[in-house]
Amino acid sequence: MELNHIGELIRHRRLELGLTQEVLCEGICEPPTLSRIESGKRGPSANRLQAILQRLQLPEQHYISYIGKDLLDLYARQDEIRMLHVRHNWIPMQKKLDEMAALLSEDDVLFQQFILRSRTALGEISDGKRIPYPMDRQITLLQQAMHLTQPHFDINRIEDGVYSVEELKLINQIAAVYTDHARHKEALAIYRQLERFLKKYGQNLYSISGVACMITYNHALNLSYENDPDETIRVAKLGQEYCIRFRTSAYLAMTIELLAYAYHQKGEFEKSREYFMESYYVCHALKDEANLEIIKRDAKNKLGMDLK
Repeated sequence: MELNHIGELIRHRRLELGLTQEVLCEGICEPPTLSRIESGKRGPSANRLQAILQRLQLPEQHYISYIGKDLLDLYARQDEIRMLHVRHNWIPMQKKLDEMAALLSEDDVLFQQFILRSRTALGEISDGKRIPYPMDRQITLLQQAMHLTQPHFDINRIEDGVYSVEELKLINQIAAVYTDHARHKEALAIYRQLERFLKKYGQNLYSISGVACMITYNHALNLSYENDPDETIRVAKLGQEYCIRFRTSAYLAMTIELLAYAYHQKGEFEKSREYFMESYYVCHALKDEANLEIIKRDAKNKLGMDLK
């Protein structure tokens, strides 16, 4: 990949998003360095280029030619750790995190951030058992992770920032910690800001479509916990729209089920029934057996429905 090509790509995308050089490169490099990269006078390191392109919401194909064997190995380790996390294989996960951490240099801030996020989710291992960190400890670790790439990040001014997909996932993880501890008002304070942030993206939402669906689902979920059916319906319908518009199925069925809950809370049982059926058929089409059973159980408990 020619230096002037990648520099032109960065500059074009930065201007398209209305970003200054100072805003784009915060926590990544100094503005003069970014200026030289954009002009083609300097080639970025693979780590730095990855961080810049992620913040610009550009796909990894633009920096794949910069990736060497060592970086590919770190990506493979990262994928393995994610899989262990999904499967709740906590002890092997801790071992792989320790191995990966030993390989990192000071410049590997994105991988350092990933490790901090993963350790937060993991907690401690004692006598072969996982012990989750207390809520305050989790929040502190996640904020430390965020400050690796966003030194001036302010949880109360989220909508003023510019974030990569991974940084948005990290902010969602902070909110999810509050949700897990039934601190729904704190979670909602974050999700309301994220909603305003997503609205600012407009047409550029396509580049973060998956995370937009995830954030909107979790926003509606917390509203449901707070027994606010009207707001739950508003946000869940927005999430349903995102899932359909962006052809993203991961959160579609459960977002629709939140509509069923909300209409049940409002006493609109026929609408609730329709949405339970819709969410059931989406899960059935996707062969999502786990959520299928949840929806069948909830429809039975709420409305006495036998979904088959």
